[in-house]
Amino acid sequence: MSAKGVLINVAQNNNKSKYHNQDAFGNCAKYACKVNGNPNELVGYQFFGVPYNLPLEEQIEDVYQIQKLHDIESRGGRRAAHMVDSIQESEFGEYGNNPELVMRSFEAMARCIYDEGYQVLVATHYNPGNDGQGAFMHAHLVINNINYRNGKKFHKTKAEICELEQKFNEIQGNYQQMSPVRFENSDYFRHTNPQYQALYMQTAKEQAADTARSQQNH
Repeated sequence: MSAKGVLINVAQNNNKSKYHNQDAFGNCAKYACKVNGNPNELVGYQFFGVPYNLPLEEQIEDVYQIQKLHDIESRGGRRAAHMVDSIQESEFGEYGNNPELVMRSFEAMARCIYDEGYQVLVATHYNPGNDGQGAFMHAHLVINNINYRNGKKFHKTKAEICELEQKFNEIQGNYQQMSPVRFENSDYFRHTNPQYQALYMQTAKEQAADTARSQQNH
């Protein structure tokens, strides 16, 4: 399953890391939500632990307030952590060719981090023109390195990272077992994406054609 390829950029041994900068979280969050040359690449994002109806800039400021509350200036160290997880085009069928289920699985992974007490933004992207090469969908998880409950810093040992990967795989496995949801009837996406709707309709037509051919052969 795809979560075995999760990357956690903790930058623990580099004091000059970009994750130590004062605006580290904001820069990483904006990068995660950036559309790289394709107006349809960003499917959408969700921010756990901040008011959902605020603009991104104000949501980022909410994170900074948590960091200030727990005296990040005098404590120093990293201010953000960054995870990336992806699925290949060959894995898309395991989700019933339904991009919403993929996005929900990514968001469920982010909720695991939020449940530990860390604000986290999850931004889901896809690359429809990769001709079967590379990641078909991927998500960035950008984490406030300061726990909003107790001020504890986000830190994962190698063993804890392995445990987190296993948990992510379980989440993705659960979503792969769900019945596909009709994309055109769903209001789940905060950002409507016509390209993605076209993608779902295309795969639905292909599935119908395969079913028809199978019936003819029998």
